[in-house]
Amino acid sequence: MNAGYTSEAQMRRNYEALSAKREGLEKQIAILNNEMFAAKNQSAAKKIRKEINALQNEYDITLRMLTTYPLKITNPEVAKAQVQTDRAEFARVIEQKTEQKMAAVDQDKEAVKDVSDPELRRAYEKYQRQGELPDASPQTPSLTTYFTVQIGSGKGGQARTFKGLGAQSVEEKRVGTTSVYVVGQYSTREQADDACRDIRSKTKYKDAFIAAFSGERKISLTEAAHLLR
Repeated sequence: MNAGYTSEAQMRRNYEALSAKREGLEKQIAILNNEMFAAKNQSAAKKIRKEINALQNEYDITLRMLTTYPLKITNPEVAKAQVQTDRAEFARVIEQKTEQKMAAVDQDKEAVKDVSDPELRRAYEKYQRQGELPDASPQTPSLTTYFTVQIGSGKGGQARTFKGLGAQSVEEKRVGTTSVYVVGQYSTREQADDACRDIRSKTKYKDAFIAAFSGERKISLTEAAHLLR
């Protein structure tokens, strides 16, 4: 075997290890963030902030490494759903071209080769290599996914008050036994980055960072980016 070759299984193990590291860093940052807010004096808070900044740098590096992995490694289910979505689109194109052509496809896949319409022909050529045509109406998942800005966390059930955010409302999300507090819902990473920079520069929440959710489940930024493509 080529020494430079990395199997898909090894890539998945590496990705899982990095994901576990990311989650561990998130927890450490959240714990230190709470300790900083509870610090008795400015000197202690400054020392904790220095630790947070070091962990945040390591966290950012880990995230960049995670983004280098392909979708089939980061989320096989999403990759499979994407194939289903593509196949559904092909079925839609065929159906739009007339029921007669669709019937011809059902009876003989080779019949599509004779279709002169360029859009349909391109769609057929794209899927010809897969060896099968799509179902007419495959099911695709419906997800509510977004980026957000996490400004704090704490033990579940503890009441928290956040000041200095103006009209922005803080939402509490449960992650296991921990409550995390987030601001905003953004469909792109760029929007979330802008909001995070704004919060860091204009409020006391200097250690705010980007997080992502799909429904009530906290997910990686990489997975969110793929789901929102």
